[in-house]
Amino acid sequence: MPAPAPPSVTAPSPALALGSLTPEFSLETPGRGTVGPVDLVLRGKPIVLVFVSRGCGPCRDLLPKIDHWASQWASRATLLVVVAGPVQANMDLVAEFPGIPFAMSGHEPVADLFGAKWTPASVVLDAQGHVREAAVFGGDAILAALERLAVSLADGDAAGAPAPDFTA
Repeated sequence: MPAPAPPSVTAPSPALALGSLTPEFSLETPGRGTVGPVDLVLRGKPIVLVFVSRGCGPCRDLLPKIDHWASQWASRATLLVVVAGPVQANMDLVAEFPGIPFAMSGHEPVADLFGAKWTPASVVLDAQGHVREAAVFGGDAILAALERLAVSLADGDAAGAPAPDFTA
């Protein structure tokens, strides 16, 4: 009898299908109270949720690149880095990367709602809060998703702003 196939490490089946409306959730932000899908949609921009874990080495390696992307595209897209656990347990990340908008999920399994079973992971939502790109995993896949969104934003920009290159 052959050995069972190992579980896939590329991606679980998404919890939400493309085009699905974001479910209700609540995240704590350092010093700004709570935020949920309605708060993000009211900004009228595409939304990128990046899920990281405090003790995750690849997550920590990704954060400077996320910081760079956020500074370039903050006026055109809403980026939120979601960390498991309460705000107080994650203040070191907030202090180390002050340019990144962080939110903490506390004990609510927000990442699970989007099929983000591992970190780092990201999900891209459209400006109305519908899933535009299902969960992707790992730094390279996240940077590629950010680049696709940046190209899309630049294509819609009359000034033709160049999309940043995150592959370098």
